[in-house]
Amino acid sequence: MGSTKVYVIGNRTFHPEDLSAFVLRQLKQDAECHLGQTVDEAIISVPAYFNDHQRYATIVAGQIAGLHVERIVNEPSVAAIAHDHQNGAGGANSPVLVVDFGGGTLDVSYVE
Repeated sequence: MGSTKVYVIGNRTFHPEDLSAFVLRQLKQDAECHLGQTVDEAIISVPAYFNDHQRYATIVAGQIAGLHVERIVNEPSVAAIAHDHQNGAGGANSPVLVVDFGGGTLDVSYVE
C-alpha cells in the first residue's frame, strides 16, 4: 500500500489500492447481506506502522470499493475500543494493555 508498484495478474495490471478494494468490496457486500441494508461508510483499521502514503492509499481503496472512509484507525486502538465496547460502560475507566501481534510486528499499547 502506498507504493507505485504494479502487479500483473493474467493480462491485467493492478495497483495495491485495486487489490485492497477487492477485499473491501467483498466485506461491504457481506456486511450488507448480514445487516439487510446498504453500507456506504466505513472506519478502517490499519497497522500502526502505516505511514501517510499507506493510509491515504487505504482511503483510496475504500473509495474504489464504494465506501466513504470516515476514519483510519490504528489496529491497537481498535482493539482497545472493541474491548471497552464489549465490556460495557462499566469497564470504561479500567486500564487496558493491548498487545497486537501483527505480521512481523509487535505493538503494545497501554490505554487508560
